[in-house]
Order: sequence, then C-alpha cells, then structure tokens
Amino acid sequence: LQFQKSYMLSANSKFISKFFNKSIVELTRIKSEPIQLKLQRNFEYFQKQNSTGGLVSQLMNLNLDKNSLSELVEQFSSISATTREQLEEEHHGNTLLKAHNFQNLRDMLLRDLQKGAGTTTARYSIHYLQFEIIVPFPLNCLISKPFVVQYQIIQRHLLLLHYYNKILEDTWFEINKNKIWKYRQFPIEVHQWIRHCRILHDKMTQFMKLVMEYMVHGVVDKEWRSLNEYLTENDNHHIYQCSLKLQNFLTNVMAHSLLTNSSLIKLELQIMEIVHKYCKFVTSLRKTLCLMDHDLFTRYKDQLQDAEFDETWALDKFQELDRYLRLVSTSFHQHLVAFVEGVRYYSDHGSGGSQGNVVMALAERLSSYVS
Repeated sequence: LQFQKSYMLSANSKFISKFFNKSIVELTRIKSEPIQLKLQRNFEYFQKQNSTGGLVSQLMNLNLDKNSLSELVEQFSSISATTREQLEEEHHGNTLLKAHNFQNLRDMLLRDLQKGAGTTTARYSIHYLQFEIIVPFPLNCLISKPFVVQYQIIQRHLLLLHYYNKILEDTWFEINKNKIWKYRQFPIEVHQWIRHCRILHDKMTQFMKLVMEYMVHGVVDKEWRSLNEYLTENDNHHIYQCSLKLQNFLTNVMAHSLLTNSSLIKLELQIMEIVHKYCKFVTSLRKTLCLMDHDLFTRYKDQLQDAEFDETWALDKFQELDRYLRLVSTSFHQHLVAFVEGVRYYSDHGSGGSQGNVVMALAERLSSYVS
C-alpha cells in the first residue's frame, strides 16, 4: 500500500504543485546533462521538503532515461509478445496484440498526412523523465524488477498527460486573458481567426482531459480499488497470492492504458506533438498580432524592436497564419480519427470481455467527442 501511494507521484498533489509544475521549463527543453542535473536538484529539494512522504519516497531518484516513452513501450511490447500470445491461447482469445491489421489500418489512415509532414524525432525532457528505485528487502520479494518497470511505464505515461494538460492550461491564459489577444478593434477577419484559435485550443484541451480522466479514474483508480479491497479484506497474505494480485493489477492497467500497443501509443504521442507545436505557435504571436492593427501597433511600438507597420505585410502574414491554423486543425482531426479507430479496433479485439468493456468505454467517449 505504501509503495503504491508513494511511488505513483502523478497522484501526489504536492509533487505536482511543488516539483512538476515548477520544473515545467526544464521538462520542455531538449534532454541534456545540465537539464537532468537541474531536475535532479529540484527533485532532491522536493524530497527534503516532503520528508514525511515515507521511506519509498526517499529511496527514489530522478533521471532522464536513454529511451523515450514511445521507445520503452515498443521494447516492452516486443519483449512480452511471446508471453502474451501464450496467455491469449490459454484464454482462447484473439487480440489486437496478435493481429497485425491495426498497423495497416494506421498506415492507411495517416499515409497522406505523413507525406512531407516533417515530424521531428527530437523529444523534450518530459518524454524521458523516469524515477528509479531500488526496492529494499523484504519488499523486493513481492515487488520485483519487472514490476518496477511496469510501474515506471505507467507513471511516465501519466506524467506525460499531466504535462500536456499543463501547457494547454497555460496557453489558455495566453489566448483568453492577455491584453493583445483580447484587443477588440482588430479587423473582423482577425477576430474570426482568433475565435478559431480558441475553438481548436478547446478541442485539444477536451481531448487531453478526456484521456487523462480515463487513465486516472477509469483505469488506475479502478484497478487499485480492486487490489486494495483484496489486501484489506485478507489478513493473512501469502506472498505468492499477493504477487499474483499485483501482477494482475499491473497487467490490467498496462492493457487498459493502451501501453501494450506501441502503434496506439505512437498515435497518441503524435497528437501530443501537434498540441505542443500549436501551443508554441500561439504563445509566440503577440508581436505578430500587434502588427495586424495600426492602433495596437502604435500602443506597443516601443516594445516592438524598431518594427514598422506595413499593411501589405500584415495582409500577407495573416494569410500565412490562416493557412497554418487550417493545417494544424486538419492534422489534429485526422490523427484523432485514426486514434479513435485504433482504440475501437483494440477494444473489439481485446483479450476477454473485461478489457474490451473498459477500452470500449474510452472508444465510445472519444467517438462522441469527435462527432
């Protein structure tokens, strides 16, 4: 119980407010040794300030893993493929994990999108954030290294969802509360364009919150309640039985969180990348927006580094911004449709009714959201 509560930092409000949110700048930068050292110092400071967090919390160390979450999920999926196939045969099930059709489906849906898309393979530090722990004896008799690896994958996924929800929240304040974005005298076409920016941002926010809510409440909390009931209702725990129950908990969370399918996780991460690029785009537009209106330009001229107002340039720039917004909107929607189709395929071909029902709930919510 203590290990679950202490290690799953994504559910720790103090961790989120005192470390994670305060380290958002470092987590947004490309992985490097100086960034890792800064994050480690921040986490060590958090540990000192949170010394009542228990032994497990104090045994944890932060590092930036050599593999991104996507690479880790792909490795885990390939390593455990044989084991999963054996389990599926025992339960007489056909799953997406055995079927190769989904890869073809994903390729078909995204073939046109990926032509000339120029997606970067570079990942920000958040994609590598990992918390190491050496589980002490006798707890390591129950929580072995394979269990810790699964805990790490689950936690990294949840922290990634926290990160993208956070940057969307910060971006909301920029496009809704900043004086330049709220300026009322823009030409009508600029007003409409800003409205479309906010609508797209709302769609991205709804998607990320929907996925986050499903992963936290629909998967992790639900499975933990089941495990917790077993642990609290049975006084005499045999270590073998506890180990089986813990493995069942981790297996269900991994499967229901889509973390046993690298194709779906890659799609989810591509959507996150679109979200990230869009947030960077809109938060860099203050100067450009000032150059869209002469009165606004005059008001902020001293801060615009010798820029000159040019109506022709403003018209051309606006067309460029409008094309980019349409491109991002189309890309986000098409990736989203592909993700929904993939989740539905996964739920329809799940190993057993329980998994299918859980993932189907996500598929139905996503389908309602898209429509």
